[in-house]
Amino acid sequence: MPLFRKDKREPEAASGDAQVLAQLRSAGVDLKAPLEIRHYLYFKQEGDARRLALEFGDSPEWQVEVRRAAQGPEWLFLLTHRAVIDLAVIQGIRKSLTEMASRTGGEYDGWEAGVPS
Repeated sequence: MPLFRKDKREPEAASGDAQVLAQLRSAGVDLKAPLEIRHYLYFKQEGDARRLALEFGDSPEWQVEVRRAAQGPEWLFLLTHRAVIDLAVIQGIRKSLTEMASRTGGEYDGWEAGVPS
């Protein structure tokens, strides 16, 4: 399953989100169908990531995984869900997760969408 990713290093989050959606469309992805979306948040302390995970509880809609980051000393908070996305939806989720990460000592690093094969 190819992935298209938007990460925080792009100058404008909104234009980056729009760019990823355009890439998905040009790859023939039906944006009216639910896609698997992954959001990446990073924390310096494992406990901070786990406290945020508690806010999602046992929701069947949101899967949370907390593990060591692939590089460096940080902790990855990986949030996965299926959704029909458009620019307004993804920007709303980005805003909420950015605020949640900031409030709990973390940083929102972006999202990616899995493309059905």
